[in-house]
Formats: sequence, C-alpha cells, structure tokens
Amino acid sequence: MAFHFKWESIRHLREQKRQQAQWKYTETLKKLEEVETKLAEFAEKVQQAAGSNQPAADRTVTAQKLQDADQYIALTREAARQYEVERDQLRRQAQIEQKQLKEWRISEEILNKLREADFAEYRQEEKRKEQLLTDEVAVQHYGRTAGGGVP
Repeated sequence: MAFHFKWESIRHLREQKRQQAQWKYTETLKKLEEVETKLAEFAEKVQQAAGSNQPAADRTVTAQKLQDADQYIALTREAARQYEVERDQLRRQAQIEQKQLKEWRISEEILNKLREADFAEYRQEEKRKEQLLTDEVAVQHYGRTAGGGVP
C-alpha cells in the first residue's frame, strides 16, 4: 500500500498560494527599487539645476533664464514628491505582502510537518505488518510447539 497524505490537496494549494505571495512580494520590491532609483535621479537633477542656477562670473544670466530654472526645479521637485508618495505606498504594500508571505510559509510548514508525522506513522505501521508476516511465515515453516521452543 502506497503512502497517501489525506491533506495533500490542501498542502498543494497552500504551496501554490505561498509561491504566488512570493512572486507578488518580489514584484513589489522590484517596483520599489525602480521608484527609489527614479527618486535618486530626480534629487540629482534638482541638485544640478540648483547648481547651474548660480551665475558664473563670466556668464550673464537673464531673469527669464532664472525663472525657467526655478520652474524646472519646482516641476522636478513635484515629480519627486509624487515618486515619494508612490514609494511610501509600495513600502506599505511590501510590508503587507511580506506578512502574508510569512503566514503562507507558516501554514505550508505546518502541513509539511503533519505530512512528515503521518509518513513516519505509515512507515511504523508498514514495519509492524511486515513483522507480523515474517512471524506468520516462521510459525508456518517451523510450526507451533506447546513449549514455545523449537521442536
């Protein structure tokens, strides 16, 4: 008789759920990394624009150029703020998904341990059956004696 774990279908479904949760969490972390990269790029752009806004001694700066630079800096900062909001949302989402992933892992581990315990019990039962068969063969081959010894 082959071993059959009675909760195998549930264990398999939980394994799939854990894999899905792992995938979602990984995707969220990738998105978060992309947003943080963009934030760093925007911070660098703002810093460069602010630095280029300073007039050099040999360069003349018009009021229009200063306004354009200030407007560029303001728009860049606004875009950075939007990425900061997105980053914060992704961080919260990543925390939630990490918690869900942990719950699915625990659930899967519990069923795996239950499966291992059931399999150990199954092996013990198979050993007991095999010993009973061996004993029966020995009794049939040597016969039963009244004293319990060998004739």
